[in-house]
Amino acid sequence: MARSRKPQGASDIPKQRNVQRQELDDLQQAAPLSGPASSGGGPSAAPPQNVDVFGPTARPSEPVTAGAQLGPGVSPGGPGLVPDDPDQLIRAIYAVYPHPEILRLLNDA
Repeated sequence: MARSRKPQGASDIPKQRNVQRQELDDLQQAAPLSGPASSGGGPSAAPPQNVDVFGPTARPSEPVTAGAQLGPGVSPGGPGLVPDDPDQLIRAIYAVYPHPEILRLLNDA
């Protein structure tokens, strides 16, 4: 009867997995992800608020686009973040990313 040979080191794989699993368990016990808050003076997380995403808005006078770089409302960087002139914007992009296609856009303008 022919005896099949195991690849070299194949019998070590289960032992190695057990050692790695034990190391992982030791690390998780040493530094738990959750548990009682410590009095180490560090910042503590505020409990999450229950927000009804389908409920009425708490800011009825604020445009939906407030905080976006388009539409009415305050933009994130304030006024002047994006130039009003598209050619000026393309020139600024080309100055940072000198690509032939961006240059073509400038030449077509």
